[in-house]
This record gives sequence, C-alpha cells and structure tokens, in this order.
Amino acid sequence: NKIEKEAKDQWNAFREKWPIKNLSDMELGQYCSKDGGNSFCKALYETRHSLGDPGERPEHYGIWEFSNEPDNKFKRDATYAWPGKSDTAKGEFKNIIDKIRKIADAASNKELDEIEKIDFSAALKWKIAFMYQPSWEEWCIYPVFSEGWQRFAAGNYDKSKTRAGLQRLICERKKLFADESCYEFYQRM
Repeated sequence: NKIEKEAKDQWNAFREKWPIKNLSDMELGQYCSKDGGNSFCKALYETRHSLGDPGERPEHYGIWEFSNEPDNKFKRDATYAWPGKSDTAKGEFKNIIDKIRKIADAASNKELDEIEKIDFSAALKWKIAFMYQPSWEEWCIYPVFSEGWQRFAAGNYDKSKTRAGLQRLICERKKLFADESCYEFYQRM
C-alpha cells in the first residue's frame, strides 16, 4: 500500500533525523524556529496527515520563536515565548527536552504508564511517544492524540480510563483484525 509506505518512510526519516540518543544534545534553535526550518517541532508537524496531528498551537510545544508580539500571558525574551515556570528560554527548553527524552525512552520501552505521568502537552506527548515506539510493525501506541478520538477508537467512554489505558484498549481491538497492518487498522479507525 503506497500510503502506508510513505507513512513508514516519514516515521523512519524522523527517527533517523532525531534519534533518541541525540535528543539531550538538541539546541533550542533545532527544537523550534519561526520559519520552521529543519526543527524538531516542524518535523513532528509535517507528519500530521499520515501519522496523526498533535495540533499546531505554539504553546503545545512548550516554547516557540515568535514573529509578532506574543500574548502577555506568556513569559518571553527577545526571541522566544513560553507558558512554563522557568524565567529564561534556556531554562524552559532544558525542562522541555528532559521531558521529551523521558517520553521517548518510555515509548521505546513500551512503558505507557510512565508516559502518562509526564507533565507535558497531552497530544504532543503521545505524538512523540508514537514516533519513538520500538516497532513500525507492532504498534503499542496509535496516532490518535485527542482524548475524545482515543475514547472513540478504544470504544471506551469511561472517564477514569487514562490515555495509556486507552492506547492499550486500541491495541487489544487491533488483535481482532490480525490480517491488517497497524497502519491499515489506524486508517480504518
């Protein structure tokens, strides 16, 4: 299937450009930039059509380079704005990259409950986790990032169920369609 091959190629290209082992070394300018460039955030966003949409509001990413005067509700310096607790862009970015590394490590080890515990934008957290799960052929995380769609895909509307629990339910539902690839199942959802 051509669409699935393109999606898998995007997934692999992202992982080659942004390997887990290099995440901690990422610079703020590599994470985000107003023109997008080759930033981590742009790379995540560019996969939205085939690998799930994490949303595009800058505050989802934790810190962003602004082109216009940002809203006064955000902290800022001459270049960046952020909604976090840190007083400096560098401090905020360090917090963000530490969380991203934890998300990626947990995803690569299929530790969904650990991902759940990390305080980060929910949609972006699960998008990052999806991109760093260990295998394209056997997903433990599906690229369904809004809570409503996760509940729909899992067939579970119990508000006490965590997003990690919903991802597990989606994986259980996939077993009913063993003849489909994970991507085919995702597309049909």
